[in-house]
Order: sequence, then C-alpha cells, then structure tokens
Amino acid sequence: MNFFQCEICYNNKYTKVTSLGYQFKNEFVARCKKCKLIQLANSEIKNNLNYYKSGQFNSEIRGFEQIDEKQIKLRVDRAEQRILLLKKKFNNLRKNILEIGCGFGPLINILYKKFNSNVSGVEPSKNFANFGNNFYNTDFIFSGDYQDYNNYKKQDIILIYQVIEHITDYETFFARLKKNIHSDTTIVVEFPDIFQSLKNRKYLSPNGYFQKSHLYDYDPYTLSLLFKKYGYDAIEYIPSKQKSPNDKNSTFLFKQSKNKNNFMKKYKKFRASSIKIFFKVTLLHFLFKMKKKIFN
Repeated sequence: MNFFQCEICYNNKYTKVTSLGYQFKNEFVARCKKCKLIQLANSEIKNNLNYYKSGQFNSEIRGFEQIDEKQIKLRVDRAEQRILLLKKKFNNLRKNILEIGCGFGPLINILYKKFNSNVSGVEPSKNFANFGNNFYNTDFIFSGDYQDYNNYKKQDIILIYQVIEHITDYETFFARLKKNIHSDTTIVVEFPDIFQSLKNRKYLSPNGYFQKSHLYDYDPYTLSLLFKKYGYDAIEYIPSKQKSPNDKNSTFLFKQSKNKNNFMKKYKKFRASSIKIFFKVTLLHFLFKMKKKIFN
C-alpha cells in the first residue's frame, strides 16, 4: 500500500481519484477521506529541491526554457489583468508589495512604474530571475527559494500567483511568510480552482485534468482550510471569470486570523459540490482508461 498523509489534517486514509495526469510516472491523485484535499501521492517533486531552480519545470511543464517575445507578451498581458483586480481591491497601491514566485517580474515592475509601489520579488528559477533583473534593469528579484530570502521587511501586500499548489513544504513556507507580514498585511492568492474548472469542464484531455507539478489541487473550501491551519482568515473569494475549460484561476484574499471568521461555514457548499464533481471525474477517468485498453 502506498504511503499517504494529508497535508492539511494529517489523515492517512484516502480515495484514489486517478493515475492519469500530464507527465505522470508513478504519481496518482488522492483525495483525503477526512478533509477532501486533493493531492499527489508518490510525487517525485516533493523530494527534488532543484526542480524549480534548474529550469526543469519550465521545460517539462511549460514547454520552453528560454524567454522569448511571445512569452514576454503573454506574461505582461497576464500581469496587466492582475493589476485590474488589485486596483479594485486596494484604494492605494503605493505600498510595500512582495511577490512570491514572480517569474521575470512583469507585475512588480508595472506596480513600481505606474503606482510607485515599493516592490520586491522572489523567483526560484535562476534563468527567470536573472532575465527579469536584466530586462527591466533593476534588482527587484531575489533568485532562490523563499525560505532563503534574506529580506524581512514587513509587507502591506504579498502576492502569491499560481504558486501555492507547487509548495513542497508548507511548514517552512508559512513560517517564513510570518517574517514578512504585519497585523494588517493582505495576502493575495491566485490558484487553479478545481471547483470552477471541473464544474464547467466539457471534456478531459488524453492525460486528464491533473499535472505532475501541481502537488495539490484546491477548491475554495480546502484552500481556506490550509490557510486557516496556519492562522489566516479568508477575507474574500473571487471566482474565476475565464472562459477556457482548462485551468480557471480564482483568487483569495487572506489576513491574519482574529478568531472571527464565518467563511468556513459559508463555503461548506463548495466542499459538497466539489465532492460530487470528483465522483464524476473519477468515473470519466475510469471510462477513458477502459477505452484505451479496448482499442490498444
């Protein structure tokens, strides 16, 4: 039997969802029987500290190693979209802002130039970090893992865009996060929202929904549980408005817990709905697998 321990509740009982996923080898998707968190079992990335630093993630999952004009435009456009949301949620962006997993830094450089924000970024990929500092002629980006980041300045806003599902060690990550927050820091988390994706999904690709580098697949309920575990309240959940049937990236705002939070009760319906969805997903994967066997 495979060893399994839920990252949120430490339960060791699970339901296997599927062994199909992009770049899967021995991995399989497991759903915790207690809190319903979806995570990868047998993940080789969990023990490979060099996976994101080396560029293997970019070449294996993103399909490129070097940043070209197409990639620059794509990421600048995405940064502009994120700026629109930040402007709606914050009256003033002239603040201390840290982005964890900032890529080559298009977002923090827009914040610096347009809003006079005091920005900094952390990026594990050495190629991305060096490219960004050279491209923008700045030194905003620290190249390395967040736990090795030596700036302990208190931030007003911390941005975590499509990073939380890749974290290999939450205990270390959240311990380090505490050193950059004050009592009113807002943490903005954008994540592939499996609840939004699967309820709108009309098809499954040959490899299914899951991928090797997503160590966890969150819905609003389980992501709020994770942050609650480490002392943060969910202030707002902003569902994805993307039309694509693939990843739908929703956003959460979190603050340090003040022990007054009704969010968990309010969003229990998401847990119930997402469980129903996963029964459907498991069945579709099973049928797809059987179809492959029949035609091979």
